[in-house]
Amino acid sequence: MSEADVQPKIPPAEFAERRARAAARARELGYRGLIVWSRGGATYDNFGDVLYLTNHYGPFPWINDKPPLWTGRSHSVVVVTADGASELVTEITDWRSDLVHVDAVHVDRNLYRGLIEVVRRHGLDEGDIGVVGLEAMPASAYRVLAAELPKANLCDADDLVMGLRMHKSDAEIEMLRYSAKVGTAITRAMMEQIVPGNTDGDLAAAGLSLGARMPGVAQWDIPLASGGCSGHFQYGRLPSWDAATPYRPGDIVHPDNYGYANGYIYDIVRTRVAGDRPEEWQKEVIDGAAGCVRAVIAAMRPGITAGELFDVGKGYLIANGFTDEVAFNTSFPCFGHQDGHAFDDPWLARNTPDENVPVVAGTVWSIEIQVGKNGHAAGFEDMVVVNRDGTVEILTEDLPIRWGY
Repeated sequence: MSEADVQPKIPPAEFAERRARAAARARELGYRGLIVWSRGGATYDNFGDVLYLTNHYGPFPWINDKPPLWTGRSHSVVVVTADGASELVTEITDWRSDLVHVDAVHVDRNLYRGLIEVVRRHGLDEGDIGVVGLEAMPASAYRVLAAELPKANLCDADDLVMGLRMHKSDAEIEMLRYSAKVGTAITRAMMEQIVPGNTDGDLAAAGLSLGARMPGVAQWDIPLASGGCSGHFQYGRLPSWDAATPYRPGDIVHPDNYGYANGYIYDIVRTRVAGDRPEEWQKEVIDGAAGCVRAVIAAMRPGITAGELFDVGKGYLIANGFTDEVAFNTSFPCFGHQDGHAFDDPWLARNTPDENVPVVAGTVWSIEIQVGKNGHAAGFEDMVVVNRDGTVEILTEDLPIRWGY
């Protein structure tokens, strides 16, 4: 990365357009409005829906509710009526007025109390109301909603905003192109630390240090496993890296690297053998992981479904001697996901609600797999964009497939 790299931005008007689409979808489903819930507080897994609609992220950490002084710390909510009115409810007084785009903002450290006040003001205290973000909402918050809004029928609309997020604007594509560039630079810095004598800690330090100096970058995690533990997806616990065990010549190291640039995810994996003299079986698993990912990418096109792409990846593994059990033994049976404000839907898997969802133009994806043999494994993951004309472009192609040999 260089200072010449200009960070892209989402135009303020786009947030209003997103909320208008959310309101329209609420009307289609017969809802009088939506309660859209997200979690912040330095966690990066469930902030996307509120950020998508308002560009708000709540930085205060989660702490136990202490009503009436405070509730819902680290959480935030957007209320959207079916006719398109919107109001953000936040538990921090110093929200960023220069960043947030929404009709109105209501602040109350007692978030649950503030939300009830806003819901009633907008007339959403009765009838069918869609609730988005149930997976991030504490049970304590839901109990308050149910008790304080007895005439409202709280309907599960958990995937409503995710459904909107699956279709990217041109501005979002540029945001994700930039995030891929950021993730590529961080991955390269980490991979350069895979030398005998270093540890996972040196690798993590290189990635975290570089990311921390990039404006708008938040490193989510660097899950990895190395050496005798390389057969796992990640082996350390809190943190997921091992800062105590030096790499020996011949150790396999496969860091996963995911985080955000201005709220849009990067998610990349490469594998390297310490000392850069891999044995033939190590080359086989490195090439197998990369070959599988590139086979799935080669099959990507508008109209092919998530399940069909899974079948491509599975077929490649079986044809090349990597059985399902070996390929998925420490990961999960999936070949990636769409990228956005997290690991967005759809996932490239079978036996999920996503399996019949088609790829559409104007989307960005992370295609991934971990391949194992002899109790060890290699991982590989690329970011790709399906352009408006249907062509597929690998955004991480500057990173070598075979690293160091």
